[in-house]
Amino acid sequence: MPDNMTYMTIPIGRTGGVFIEVDPTKAVTSLPKMPRKVLVLGQRLPGAQVPALTPDRQQNGESTAQAHGRGSVSHVMMMAIDKVKAMYGDIDTWVVSMDDLAAGVAAAGTMTFTGSVTRAGTLQVYVGGVLVRCAATVGDTAATLASKITAAINLNTDLPVAAVAAGAVVTVTCTNKGEVGNGMELSYRYYDEDTLPLGIRLTCLPLSGGTGNPDVAAALASIADEQFYTIIMPFTDSANLTAVEADMDGRWGGMSMKTGHVFTAINGSMSTLTTWGAARNSPHCTTWGLRGSPTWSPARLAAFAATCEASGARHPAMPLRSLEVPGVKAPRPKDRFSRSERELLLIDGISSTIVDSGSKVILECVITNYQKNTMGFDDESLLRLETKWTVDYYRYAHRQNIALKFPRCILVDDDTNISPDLPHVKASMLQAECYALDKRLEYVGIIENPAKNKDKYRFLRSEADKDRVNAILPPNITNQFVTFAGAVQYQL
Repeated sequence: MPDNMTYMTIPIGRTGGVFIEVDPTKAVTSLPKMPRKVLVLGQRLPGAQVPALTPDRQQNGESTAQAHGRGSVSHVMMMAIDKVKAMYGDIDTWVVSMDDLAAGVAAAGTMTFTGSVTRAGTLQVYVGGVLVRCAATVGDTAATLASKITAAINLNTDLPVAAVAAGAVVTVTCTNKGEVGNGMELSYRYYDEDTLPLGIRLTCLPLSGGTGNPDVAAALASIADEQFYTIIMPFTDSANLTAVEADMDGRWGGMSMKTGHVFTAINGSMSTLTTWGAARNSPHCTTWGLRGSPTWSPARLAAFAATCEASGARHPAMPLRSLEVPGVKAPRPKDRFSRSERELLLIDGISSTIVDSGSKVILECVITNYQKNTMGFDDESLLRLETKWTVDYYRYAHRQNIALKFPRCILVDDDTNISPDLPHVKASMLQAECYALDKRLEYVGIIENPAKNKDKYRFLRSEADKDRVNAILPPNITNQFVTFAGAVQYQL
């Protein structure tokens, strides 16, 4: 029966009594905390505990080793994330591992020894940036050292490789098949003081020849109903990138609103990176390009993505710069990009980092792959990742606010004389509510100066659907302070 006031659980009846319900619709007054789960798309080893294509929440690298295979791509990426968590705090991380492509080929590289040891010492090599050591005794031949270092490599089961010695040659093969192993560095010198035992020479060739990545479409299908805010994908082939870009486009839209952002990484020369970047154009992908980092690409990718996520989770508008990417070995000085080179990389959609005086890798500018609009003109609307994350938080805050405060309301025109104690809503009420929220979002640095745009708010009852209110929200999203320019005009 209609009345001037209604309740969710108390009907009108004749028996009488004292009935008081609890109404939570006005309880939440704080700004929302946005859920931001991280997803690692990796590869598992045969016989791993967790089946392929199964979303699996993981706490750390060790638990991932047990669940997805020690030395697998997924395990190595989670170990890299552990270092970020140790510096920046916890991150809610999930893993979806794929099986190797049956027709795939694992990448392999070689270390070839010559000579014999003339002074006792220690032989050390770097496998994907990880130091491996063995003793070198006077008289050890090239074949002996090859056997020793092979045993040392295989003893470190966290490494994503297996080594086999044949005479003086050590063949190092990636544990997982596919392109992911290509480019993994094998070397014996990173720091200036790194040397070989006297009498020994060593020639290292990086891993190469890996072919056949898993198909990420099946992994994306396994999370179709879930939202993961940061997605870390070590595969950079066109087929997988096209699939993930299309999936993220759908999630970004106004009906799904399950925003995700994909991080990738590539190694290569300046021309390789700019050519690759110019061929992509998605606002939902970020690519970190380096030349010559000893750290294996999936590991440095995971550290980079997790560092960005840790900052964005605290405040989406905070500049993604001047933050250390822990656990990543910097490129050697000869391989580092100059400022002018980094400018060109950024023009082609490749994010940049710098190296500080302590050889730490530092975020410089994190952008998306988005460069041009559908008409082919330059477009910076979603170039900066901070912009995308900030406007998405703005959307989420308004969604939650409306859903919590107006869950079951009668919709009437603005000039309707309706009891103020009935749960109802008018377009003008929604406009006032959204403007009030914008003032709060201004205070916490999500938007700026909403009063300046107050006349641009539009809230109208739909002509096509009388149960609907159409609205335009015109926020001026905050920006990032990254440049200061000045001129010193001095006098004598």
